[in-house]
Amino acid sequence: MSKYKKFSKLVQEVIKSLSMYSGTSVQIYAEDRIAMMLQRCYNQLFDDHYWTDTIEWFKYTLSGFDGLCNEDVGKDITSFHDIMNISTENNPQYSLRKLHTTTNPYLIVGDTPTYYTSTNIDNKIFRIVPFDAKGTIYVQARKRITEFDEETIVNIDPDLLILHVCWEYCIDDGNNKTAADKFMQMFTERKNTLLALENQGTFDYNDEEAYVGNNSWR
Repeated sequence: MSKYKKFSKLVQEVIKSLSMYSGTSVQIYAEDRIAMMLQRCYNQLFDDHYWTDTIEWFKYTLSGFDGLCNEDVGKDITSFHDIMNISTENNPQYSLRKLHTTTNPYLIVGDTPTYYTSTNIDNKIFRIVPFDAKGTIYVQARKRITEFDEETIVNIDPDLLILHVCWEYCIDDGNNKTAADKFMQMFTERKNTLLALENQGTFDYNDEEAYVGNNSWR
């Protein structure tokens, strides 16, 4: 069973945590507002850390003449800053480097993928340098939920989301500072616990197939 919860379930658990009861008046007054807060909280937490369960690998094919991928990258990755690592099919242990903004990509020639840089071309997110590079690349990046409905499974820790929204609700309401402080304390403790767990991963440095992404500037 997934540890994550549907968006509609999160809304109801926030209401329950705030000692509210789901009913007509509550739905009119609070549920839409809480849903909006949940989406905002999700985006804040998503941007705050590279949570393990938001990270995926994507496979793309280069066009071979403009540094772009043939596929619609934007359906998988919504921001250049969500990219963690790019490698090639022919050399998976080598990670492409970010191209510094002061380096002219048009002066770098060849057909071997070496660097990557951002682009404002719709749904492409990044370009590979040199632009004539060919082949298949693998991109490790965070995948953000951009559209929420009642059935959306939200892949960030539900307790973290609920506590943050409860705190924000209490702050906006302004009538219960004690509850706001309680929720913030619980949120901080939960976040620290999760970050500690995220840092407990084991790396096998004897594994020749293992490698760590290198995003250093050129």
